[in-house]
Amino acid sequence: MQYAAKQSDYADIRKCFIEAATDLYGETSAEVAAVKKAWEAVNVPDAGSTPDAISTVRVEEPTDLSTYDLSGRRVDSPSRGIYIRGGKKFVVK
Repeated sequence: MQYAAKQSDYADIRKCFIEAATDLYGETSAEVAAVKKAWEAVNVPDAGSTPDAISTVRVEEPTDLSTYDLSGRRVDSPSRGIYIRGGKKFVVK
């Protein structure tokens, strides 16, 4: 049985997972409850509903603006190479 299509979005895929678990284990099974709980944990709503997580996401600037090389060592004055600062990669040529 096919549950999803190429154009399926996350809400559609959530529904497909729940339908598949229901077909395999029954509507009141622990497996169906686990599938629903997993999708709720990652804030994927039922089809037709609006996620409330959008309004609760907080983006903060990184507090650590130290520079690190790719092996994780702190670098005081970067020379040529690829480095990470504030969670972002940058290249020094």
